[in-house]
Amino acid sequence: MVRFLMSLAACIVGRFTSCLCFSFDDVYAYLKDRLNAQDATGAAGAYQSLARSQYQSQFSFFGSNIPSLTAKLGKIANGRIAPGYADLTLVRDNADLTRSGYLLRMTLGWDGAWRISEM
Repeated sequence: MVRFLMSLAACIVGRFTSCLCFSFDDVYAYLKDRLNAQDATGAAGAYQSLARSQYQSQFSFFGSNIPSLTAKLGKIANGRIAPGYADLTLVRDNADLTRSGYLLRMTLGWDGAWRISEM
């Protein structure tokens, strides 16, 4: 059964990469939308269950300033998709005309939904 699922995942990655990218964009857009709405609990819903409480605490710490985080997140610049996970590179332009980048990892949850596991 595991071998079949891995083969199925490899097939999906190979044939429907553009469809998966929309899924990643949707999760990332949802995170930004919830931060703009000052919804720490909703924003934390974009994360896998193991990381959710940690990020919810961090988002709650910002209180009414939580929308300021959205501008610091940046945009998806590129990524690599593999069975069960995706590594995305996020970049943002800084005020001093430099560019910052960092890794965002999404993983496929037990429920079949892609969520952020590391940032």
